[in-house]
Amino acid sequence: MDAETDKLREDIHQVLYPPDHPKYQGLAAAKGYSQDYSRIQKVRYSHEAMIDMIIADPMIKQNELAERFDVRPAWISRIIGSDAFQGALAKRREDITNPFLVATIEERLKGLAMHSIDVISKKLEDTNNADIALKSLDIASKALGFGARDRGGQVQNNFIVQMPQKANSAEDWAKNYGGGNGQVIEHQNFSSTATRNPLEQPSNMKLAEI
Repeated sequence: MDAETDKLREDIHQVLYPPDHPKYQGLAAAKGYSQDYSRIQKVRYSHEAMIDMIIADPMIKQNELAERFDVRPAWISRIIGSDAFQGALAKRREDITNPFLVATIEERLKGLAMHSIDVISKKLEDTNNADIALKSLDIASKALGFGARDRGGQVQNNFIVQMPQKANSAEDWAKNYGGGNGQVIEHQNFSSTATRNPLEQPSNMKLAEI
């Protein structure tokens, strides 16, 4: 168990290693890059973009990088030959090849949740405690999506509509609620528009005089 703990601690620490960590020092010289000239001490966004290209295409040539960044090949060689660049490149490669680092946060949380459930289950078997059982049920239910969740405050809007009273006739309705003198523009029934031209005015329709 101690060995597994130490390995986990090392993996976590590796995430926190900066590119200028002593672990990454001397990589440029070890790869045969001369250190006689001045080298960059810190990678910038353009250097990070170059690292992305190298990761995506490990066989890319320095001349191709020079063309893409519109610089001289000598400048590319000076950048790549620095410990700062080689350290950042090595760390990026470790980040994408280490299984622990590749695992998503969700996968890690799932693993932690499963381990926690195992511990709680073992504790429940050993103690047969009702409080632990209820707490375990609550945790498991929430993890599975059951039970009440906090959805935030709900706003309820109440609308009151006052309905008019029933009128005895169309004239009474127009007089009481139409705002006029009770005169109805159309007060005779006529056949449905399904059997006539809807643009044609019926002969029995009376129009109000204005």
